[in-house]
Amino acid sequence: MKELAPRVDAVYITLGTAHEIKNMPNLLAPVFKYKIPSFSQHSSKHVKHGVLMSISTADFKYIGRFQAKVIAKILNGARPGDIPQLFESPQRIVINMKTAQMIGFEVPTEALKIADEFYNEIPGPEALKK
Repeated sequence: MKELAPRVDAVYITLGTAHEIKNMPNLLAPVFKYKIPSFSQHSSKHVKHGVLMSISTADFKYIGRFQAKVIAKILNGARPGDIPQLFESPQRIVINMKTAQMIGFEVPTEALKIADEFYNEIPGPEALKK
C-alpha cells in the first residue's frame, strides 16, 4: 500500500490475510497520508476500522431462509430442477464518516440517505485486542 497509495485515485481492499482487522492500521496509514478513498469487499468490520465505505451482505439469515424454502419445496414434492435457484442478497452500504473527514471526502447526500450503517470514529489498536 505504501507504493500504491501515492499513485492511485482510490483503493479497493479485497479479501485476504493481509487485510485482517489487526492489520488495518498499517494497511490504511498510507491511504490516510495520501487522502485516498478506500472501499472494502469484506464487510462493515473493515469500515469500522478505517476503510471509507463498503457494500456488504446484510447477513446470513437471508441465505438461510432462501435455502430453507428450497428444502421445504423439495420435501413437499417439488422437483429440484424446477425450483429457481436465483438468490439476490440484500446489500448494506456502510460509511466511516471519520475517514471521510480525514481524507477530505464529502460523502454525497444521496449516499447518506441510503446508507445502512455509519461509523464516526476509528478505534485505536487497543480496540483490536478486545
